[in-house]
Amino acid sequence: MSIIEAKSVLDGVDAMPKSEVKRWEFFRRQEDRRDQDLRELTYQWFAKLPATEKPWELARYFPRITNDLAERWEKPAACMRFLEQLLLDNRAGGRVFR
Repeated sequence: MSIIEAKSVLDGVDAMPKSEVKRWEFFRRQEDRRDQDLRELTYQWFAKLPATEKPWELARYFPRITNDLAERWEKPAACMRFLEQLLLDNRAGGRVFR
């Protein structure tokens, strides 16, 4: 049994035919080289945070997300929406595992 079949059994959904399985890479936004670098705004945000609260690992492994978080940090509603988008799967059809 494949992971897709096991997940669909647990979710109570019929297994998706292999012909309909989509590769997630085609749905991602094109990566820009600038996504790999922290922006000036992000460094300014880091400077304001207490030393023990700076998300160094996030910045190291996910600079684009760190930049997006820094951009929204001063806007609580926008920041919460962004964090919820990271945590929740809102894609039509859900997540497909291969």
